[in-house]
Amino acid sequence: SIPADKLIAMRIHGVQPEFVKELKDQGLSPTLDQLVAMRIHGVTSASVREYKQMGFSPTVDQLIAMRIHGVTPDFARDLKNQGYGSVSTDQMVAMRIHGVTSEFMKEVKALGYDHPGIDQFISMKIHGVTPEFIRKAQAGLKREVTIDQLVAMKIHGALD
Repeated sequence: SIPADKLIAMRIHGVQPEFVKELKDQGLSPTLDQLVAMRIHGVTSASVREYKQMGFSPTVDQLIAMRIHGVTPDFARDLKNQGYGSVSTDQMVAMRIHGVTSEFMKEVKALGYDHPGIDQFISMKIHGVTPEFIRKAQAGLKREVTIDQLVAMKIHGALD
């Protein structure tokens, strides 16, 4: 039997039997607390379905974190379309936390970096490597500069 406080929380946050069934049909078995957290943060069975159709298999906790940090099915789809089909759910969360956007990725690629790794994009954002910084470094050095070199330059104030 379900404790009264959990029943009340489920009722308050709209955990319906249909929602539980839809999640179970998709291979998820959330705890009562996770069900409440999913509803509080707006995880839908439709978004779970979309992620699964794209080849992602996030855990319940990852789904909640993805929703909290703004990882949407559209964001995941855009990453796949840019050739990052093997991105992990944790990497997508880190990207959103640190402000890595699709636009940022496209700008970096347009500056001559063919296919940087997800962790490189995250590192660039963490350390403040902007497209403007990249252009400045490329112009000043008149040679190809790797992403790791750009990050090191930024960390050590090389162009400040």
